[in-house]
Amino acid sequence: NNFGVAFYSLRLYPEAISCYDKAIELDSAVTCYYYNRGLALDNLDRYEETVGCCDQGLAYNRNDARLYNLKGLALHSLKQFNE
Repeated sequence: NNFGVAFYSLRLYPEAISCYDKAIELDSAVTCYYYNRGLALDNLDRYEETVGCCDQGLAYNRNDARLYNLKGLALHSLKQFNE
């Protein structure tokens, strides 16, 4: 996750996503990994994947407001206002 954050701060989003993928493989129950991955995907305009990533994280913690917010922003970008 720390490498992902570093890559993200350098706007190297594909590299950040790869790091978050590895972090998720190591511990899939940590929702901040999904959030960080979703942010990187969102910055690449990969909104459908952002929504899926948020849904994966919400499966572990239905109370993570950050994931709901990010999912809402991605759905808005997709013009899916009724979701």
